[in-house]
Amino acid sequence: MKKIVVAVDSFKGSMTSLEAGNAVKTGIHKIHSDWKVEVYPVADGGEGTVEALTYKKEIKERTCMVTGPLGERIESSYIWYEGENGRTAVIEMSAAAGLPLVPEEKRNPMHTTTYGVGELIRDAIWQGCRRFLIGIGGSATNDAGIGMLQALGYHFFDQNGKEVAYGAEGLSKIADIGFEDVLLELSSCRFQIACDVTNPLVGTNGCSVVYSPQKGADADMIDTMDTSMKRFADLVEHIAMCDMGPIHPNGTRNTPGAGAAGGLGYAFLMFLNAELRSGISIVLDEVGLEQAIVNVDLVVTGEGRLDAQTLMGKTPAGVAQLAKKYGKQVIAVAGCFGEGVEQCEQSDLFDACFAVDDILTEEEKKHAMEKEFAIANLQRLITQCLDEKKVAVLFPGIGYHTDKPLLYYSKKLAKEREYEIIEIKYGELPSGVKGNPDKMIEAFRKALHYATEQLTAVKFNTYNEVLFISKSVGTAVAAAYAKQYNINARQIYYTPVAESFDAIGQEGIVFHGTADPWAETAKIQEECEKRGLPLYLTENANHSMETGNVGKDLEIMKEIMEKAAAYMDKR
Repeated sequence: MKKIVVAVDSFKGSMTSLEAGNAVKTGIHKIHSDWKVEVYPVADGGEGTVEALTYKKEIKERTCMVTGPLGERIESSYIWYEGENGRTAVIEMSAAAGLPLVPEEKRNPMHTTTYGVGELIRDAIWQGCRRFLIGIGGSATNDAGIGMLQALGYHFFDQNGKEVAYGAEGLSKIADIGFEDVLLELSSCRFQIACDVTNPLVGTNGCSVVYSPQKGADADMIDTMDTSMKRFADLVEHIAMCDMGPIHPNGTRNTPGAGAAGGLGYAFLMFLNAELRSGISIVLDEVGLEQAIVNVDLVVTGEGRLDAQTLMGKTPAGVAQLAKKYGKQVIAVAGCFGEGVEQCEQSDLFDACFAVDDILTEEEKKHAMEKEFAIANLQRLITQCLDEKKVAVLFPGIGYHTDKPLLYYSKKLAKEREYEIIEIKYGELPSGVKGNPDKMIEAFRKALHYATEQLTAVKFNTYNEVLFISKSVGTAVAAAYAKQYNINARQIYYTPVAESFDAIGQEGIVFHGTADPWAETAKIQEECEKRGLPLYLTENANHSMETGNVGKDLEIMKEIMEKAAAYMDKR
């Protein structure tokens, strides 16, 4: 019985994370009913994050009136739950200061505020929460978080000692900071901030330059806000350095993410000693995925679309990184492939990538986004992926074809074990290869070319197991092909030549006769020892693993096939 962990992000527009995960589970159980499959909802800070963070937790939703980004009173909410680490609040800053809350014609970051975010935190503190998971994407603000801090009791004064106004306009006038009314409970609070941008607070990559235009800023505003941010950071960092107030920073203006949400990341770092983390890392910790992965055989992850962006902090990459930490096999599934998906396919993170789109007819694709069809299609995809498909490829030597004893009986053993068989056939190869390095290299290159042509259409990543069985120069071809195309093949090497070890890796078993005129025994022993490869030596056997004594040769063949069969059966 195998153990599987399924951690698939939502397929936007068709399935939630849990729905997609359960579809995978159902598909697996259709062909492997005895496998133990555990499903975990996951997300990277976007859609489905709250569902993932609160999975299997008894949550309570709290609704309250807060100050919206334009200063008006709005209804907002957050959730909280009890846990091992006390009462935890899960807050989305966009619920109080998000861009969708501001009509396009009213967008002006000089005036929008994060005050409502602070009010949500303050209310959660009053409800007994001391642990906070806060998402800070999609803000309408560029106030460096001063609004949030004002709601928590911080005062920001202008040069006349008056409290500054909301927004970046108020930020531009700050001359001093007051701490006398800061909530005492903040000192016992722990903040983890889901932040998937790496921008610093100021400069050409800072929040004012990069993000404020979409919030309504023009060129003059951008310059003003960036200058104000620099002055504010100078003041805050001076106070921290001189120990002039209760500021215990966990970063600086240049910390990646300080510029998130219009500088809100900076406020969390400097005033609330927060930890900025990727959304996926917080989610994976909260759902306990690492503990679940340790003892499984396979991890299935994925999202609606696999493309170049997948490797940039998206859910499948986060799950796969965790799985690879423990050496687990990872399959990625998707609704479709996008531009740059080859980066995923070539990445060490994924052992195989599959898309629903590839198994659908044109008619079926018309309904692919409908939930009922999406669930059924994902079940169908994973069933095909995990159906026990095995392939054995036979790479002959020069003049030693697949109907000769070593390869002939190996082929029969593979067929008995339900391997699909592919036999490589070479075209014309040079003669007089033995003892001639130049001709050996020429023969190898031509043989590799012929093999590559014949294997081009074979999708090795659709097989559960790939076995290469090779003889003589064919061992060099098999090893080089697997290495060149990153194929995780198990290898049986019969009588390899010394040149084969230029490509032979650490997987496989080797057979060699001590009377083989094509290779020196000492050299073969040395190369196998370097790689930790099992080497089976047969005394006085030649390049065909024969001695000239028929009875003895039959015994040798029987012993070799027993060892080959044991290797095939090994998992």
